[in-house]
Amino acid sequence: MPKKNPFDKSEVIQLIGMMLAITIVTAGIWLRNRHADKTAPDLDAQIPSSRILPSGDIEVTLKSKRNGHYTFIGEINGQPVTFFYDTGASRVAIPVPVANYLELTKGYPSQTHTANGTTTSFSTRLNQIKVGDIELHNIPAGIVKGLEGKQILLGMSFLRHVEISQSNGMLKLTQHSNHEANK
Repeated sequence: MPKKNPFDKSEVIQLIGMMLAITIVTAGIWLRNRHADKTAPDLDAQIPSSRILPSGDIEVTLKSKRNGHYTFIGEINGQPVTFFYDTGASRVAIPVPVANYLELTKGYPSQTHTANGTTTSFSTRLNQIKVGDIELHNIPAGIVKGLEGKQILLGMSFLRHVEISQSNGMLKLTQHSNHEANK
């Protein structure tokens, strides 16, 4: 007497479909986590403190690290990122892996001069950058080949839109309420 298959054909197809779906979801999570260490914000970066002044201006305060640098959490196009305050950078500069994670479009290439030498940078525009409660739109940036790590250099293409003051290890960025990049 032949053995009877304990599963009918539709049950086998359902089981294969569920296994395939679980495999696809697991692969997606694995790929996302594989790149997370290159793109996720640094856990030791600070969260900026914000307040609205009586004038309606927005003031963001950052405390320097022991080495005198300012690293902090912010957003690009609604995604959390880590910024490094850099008045020596003419534009916001983004490492390639972070730009890929943010799904930024690479524009025209150009030569960029950095502290580590000359490299290629691709122009891009950021729909939104947010530092604390300061939010600016349509900011030019560069996707920089060879820029190591996951910190984005918050350069002058953003910083020229805010007032900057620094004293006793504290950095204050003030966005005036009548500024055109608010819109």
